[in-house]
Amino acid sequence: MLGHLSHTPSLSSHPRGFTLVEVMVVIVILSLFAGLMTLSVSGSDTRRNQAFYEHVKSNINYVRLLSLEAMQPYGIAVKLPQNGNNTQLVVVKLEQKPAADIAKSGQAPAWQLAPQVSPLDVPDGVEVTISPLQSGTLPTTHAPNWLVGTDAPPVVWFGTGEATPVQLNITAKHSDGNVFPVGDALVINSAGTLQPTNASDMPTVGVQP
Repeated sequence: MLGHLSHTPSLSSHPRGFTLVEVMVVIVILSLFAGLMTLSVSGSDTRRNQAFYEHVKSNINYVRLLSLEAMQPYGIAVKLPQNGNNTQLVVVKLEQKPAADIAKSGQAPAWQLAPQVSPLDVPDGVEVTISPLQSGTLPTTHAPNWLVGTDAPPVVWFGTGEATPVQLNITAKHSDGNVFPVGDALVINSAGTLQPTNASDMPTVGVQP
């Protein structure tokens, strides 16, 4: 008598390939993942740039207080990259030198880095421009060149509460080549105080890649 025979399906020696639908699903998933990564990087850059903007505002207010307390000129300047370092915003103070020594030596006092405030690295893709503003109320017409001229920082607090009026614009270049403002333009008036302006009033500049 023949025993009960069980038939089991044989496994093919050739693996089954992906169907077109499966391939399309994988492509869609990879595209979504790439998009999420791009958004994550973009959001991180935005937070970094905004943190830098707030740090600049804080430094401006602090430098004004330092100048008033010490009754000594302080300033802020842009330091270009050196030895592989980033562009920096630096706080400087004017060397204390008696007027008699200046007249005798003929050497102007030097601007020195202020040890109270560390240099602030400008993030990659971000640019800081400092533009002078006209003011008829600031009594600096007869001030020496090292205080208000080309030898001085672009913005100076004179130790009396007054300052050279300037506007700081902080902009960031996006991956599409366009340049957009980071926060409001910052205006330092002749009284040495900071008054923000509306960023929407600033023109958007398209830069060709």
